[in-house]
Amino acid sequence: MRPQTNPPDHPRRARWLDLVRLHLLPGIALLEHHPAAATEIWRVLSLYPIEERFALYGEVKDSLTRRNPELGVRKAEAERDCKSILRRLSTDNSKKLGKLLARTAYTNPAAVFAVVINQIQSYDNLIVPVVEASRYLSTLSYDVLAYSILDALSSDRPKTKDDGTSIAMWLSGLATFTGQLYRRWVQMQPSLWLVLQYLVNSLVSGESKDLVVLRELIARMTAIEPFADLSDAQVLSLAGGPHLRSEVYQQTDLAKASQRAVQDALVKARSRLRSALLDKGLAVPLLVNIALQRQACLRTPGAHLKSLGALFDQTHAVLFQFTELLAALASPAELAALVPEPSTLLGRFGLDAGVAFDLARPRLRARIRAQDDKEQGELQARKESLLAARLKKEKAERRAMDEAEAAAAAAGKGQGKGEGKDAEGDVEMGDSGDGEDKKVDVAAEVKKEGAEESGTPPPPSAAATNGAPAAAVNGESGSSTPAPAPAPVEVRLLLPLSFRSSSLSQRACLTRLLLVPRSQPWHSALVDEIRNVAEVLPASARDTLGAPFFVTFWQLTLHDILYPKERYDAEITRLRALQRDVASLAGVKQEDKAHFVESVIATATGLSTEAAAHLSSKNRVTRRLGREKAHWFTSPSSSPPPLLLSSPRPRAAH
Repeated sequence: MRPQTNPPDHPRRARWLDLVRLHLLPGIALLEHHPAAATEIWRVLSLYPIEERFALYGEVKDSLTRRNPELGVRKAEAERDCKSILRRLSTDNSKKLGKLLARTAYTNPAAVFAVVINQIQSYDNLIVPVVEASRYLSTLSYDVLAYSILDALSSDRPKTKDDGTSIAMWLSGLATFTGQLYRRWVQMQPSLWLVLQYLVNSLVSGESKDLVVLRELIARMTAIEPFADLSDAQVLSLAGGPHLRSEVYQQTDLAKASQRAVQDALVKARSRLRSALLDKGLAVPLLVNIALQRQACLRTPGAHLKSLGALFDQTHAVLFQFTELLAALASPAELAALVPEPSTLLGRFGLDAGVAFDLARPRLRARIRAQDDKEQGELQARKESLLAARLKKEKAERRAMDEAEAAAAAAGKGQGKGEGKDAEGDVEMGDSGDGEDKKVDVAAEVKKEGAEESGTPPPPSAAATNGAPAAAVNGESGSSTPAPAPAPVEVRLLLPLSFRSSSLSQRACLTRLLLVPRSQPWHSALVDEIRNVAEVLPASARDTLGAPFFVTFWQLTLHDILYPKERYDAEITRLRALQRDVASLAGVKQEDKAHFVESVIATATGLSTEAAAHLSSKNRVTRRLGREKAHWFTSPSSSPPPLLLSSPRPRAAH
């Protein structure tokens, strides 16, 4: 029998499915503690998709048990044995009673786990013992346990307390149990994506209370938890890069030195969650639907104001937690390819500007970084080309002078080697031991021609405004704003000393070669997105703010405009102190101490590298804003009220 080699609609698969549903699954329920039968039936069931298996479990649990009295008797016996075990179960005897629980669940897992889930929903102190007792379950039992969790989540029980503002106790307990179970046991991995798919379907149907399950999954499997309150130091740390941000959620301390196994398990759990999210394509549906539910929950008809506020806070916290999760699980390139464009989120999904740009910011950041690297490479190649051409010319001139001097000396007309002037007397050649010319920095010559280090073009003058063509990209239709003057880019290049004595026209010519003009003041990586956003912006915002300012304002983060040097220094100092203190830690193996020291050194090195890159990035953004600021609010109809409503006020709330 090889059902996996047959197509889904093959008659043999349908016949075996009927055989399993009508005979095999009900048959093993009549057996008593028979692990071999459960193993063999799983070999058949594992050849079918998880959706068909869960449908079989539901049919055996409900309809077949009601129709067959013998199955009803075995179900009652299994429930009785399970309740007896749970009454005695605790953290101390979880291994001993876990074997009895697994033995009871071998042949009748659906009945056993229905009781387990019901007890967990009522008594949260059973969560940890039951999770530890699940170590001895069979593969079939793990599969049925996942079905039982989904069956309980989809029940018709009210998911809020009577006050309507708090999550019901049964749902909170079930969410905690789900998070701990999927973190603890790798055997639950095959069904993890189905739990996430259930959450997507729940959000699509307008049910946001199940997000507590996602919150617990992320918190237990990755240790990324939403914070109800942040200190000033934590807020500043969140303005840093990935290494500094990770210290907010998982601060490195001495306790981790003695918890190496726990940390390794956390890394493996994070990898399993990443696989379930990215491999099954559930990251973007979850991300977009959480954002949509964040907006929709405020428009719930008939809901109390306090209930709406609590629901909005919970949804916003989960959205922030999920975005941090994606940033931790995926590389910047993967995340940039994953998230949609801001214009798509604004136009197609109707998200608020703050949420849309928050979700799409990795794509914009990757695009800006790629463009900056490209321009930097082109600039470096241009500098090397100019330097090579200049040196080649100098060598040719020296060779010609040497030949002329040799010919003059042979004819008896030379005046000596130390005069140092050519035939035209333009440049005095000093006698340097290696025959090389002295070098000077051309930056000062470039600045003499009017180039600025920041590359900021001058604001448009009144004379240029009259009759000048419209700007290339300003996000406004029919705008008469003049095109900005090309912004020069300063290039520092070492040239021979003879460049100093060149004429003004020669220096101006070389300066024009070095200063690459810009066709527009906006960042070239954002030009297309400015155009796309201008099409979906309301006319009032487009005419007052303009799409360029709108995109720049929402695209930037605290990371772009703030360099938390004191936080980087404080964390690096703290990590260095940990390296000294771990040696005096008692009760920890030497290999665990060495592993901890290596991780601390790697984190400190990453923070140092990240701090330098952050400072460079912040300076680039500052220069960019200095270049663009003269071209914002070019429309005469700009006024303060729409400006406050469209940008600073909602961003402060966001």
